[in-house]
Amino acid sequence: DKFILGPKNKPIYKTGDLGRFVNNGNIELAGRIDDQIKLRGFRIEPGEIEKLLCQIDGINEAVVKIQKFSDLDEKLIAFIKITDNFQIENDQIVNSMNVNLPKYMIPSAFVKLEEFPRTPNGKIDKKLLIFDIKEISSKPNSKKPENEIQTAVYDIWSDILKTNNIGIEDNFFDLGGHSLLMAEVQTRLKKDLNQEISIIELFTHPTIKSLTDFLNGNNENINKTNNIQERAKMQRAAFSRKQNLPEKER
Repeated sequence: DKFILGPKNKPIYKTGDLGRFVNNGNIELAGRIDDQIKLRGFRIEPGEIEKLLCQIDGINEAVVKIQKFSDLDEKLIAFIKITDNFQIENDQIVNSMNVNLPKYMIPSAFVKLEEFPRTPNGKIDKKLLIFDIKEISSKPNSKKPENEIQTAVYDIWSDILKTNNIGIEDNFFDLGGHSLLMAEVQTRLKKDLNQEISIIELFTHPTIKSLTDFLNGNNENINKTNNIQERAKMQRAAFSRKQNLPEKER
């Protein structure tokens, strides 16, 4: 039951947060009594994800934890133990999980282990489960930048995502990106390339290829608009001059 009787027999909701009284009478938050975590505003039960992972053929054990890579970057990482000689790709795991879980509960990376590190009493030692973000890689045979603007965006992405394993057709979010990091991309595009682009447009173009095609298209449209405006200006000036000429010279 999530409700208990509090002072004056008023019901109190049990949030699951662990607290302790300090000397000034305030309550200090000391963590959780369960494994619930919070990621970018979403409350997540790792056990729910772990249970679904273990229902996928070939996965024996799973541990899901949040890992911090920078002040703006926290990721959900899944550590999994695969059945001996069983072959399963990360794409297959993601496709299975997409059926039952919202996007924010899908781990950014799946780390396959032969054995989990254990404490002396046999429990999984979660403190030793650490993921190197550089291991988030692009797909085999991914295309590398083909021109100057693609290289510039590639450099921005690799700096923000902390990995060089990026193909121009790889999805930003599949590489561990999220909305906060996308906002960083927006800032860097303006600062480094003098390109103004909205967050919605960035979400619409989540690969280097589609984004740079869009940016190139924008530049072409700007040039076309400028040319049209210049021609219109010249036509107005010519018409004005004609209107001011004596009748016999018209």
